[in-house]
Amino acid sequence: MTDNDQEMLGTLADHYLDYLSGVRPEPPSLKGLTPAQQREAHASWKLLDAARQATEDYTPPPLQADPLALALGLVPD
Repeated sequence: MTDNDQEMLGTLADHYLDYLSGVRPEPPSLKGLTPAQQREAHASWKLLDAARQATEDYTPPPLQADPLALALGLVPD
């Protein structure tokens, strides 16, 4: 995949996130992309959908109980 392909897919991902958040009324068009680029875009969109769904159901623990915050020493004594 070329740098141009990666940049184009990044832009499509940004537009797709805007669609998921309601900023855009429709998902971005894949018209004009090669079949390989379309597959990459669809694979990226599946990951974005899965990540969004996972975060909707996630409630972070309080700072004092957050294992990562504790491990990083971010919880005051």
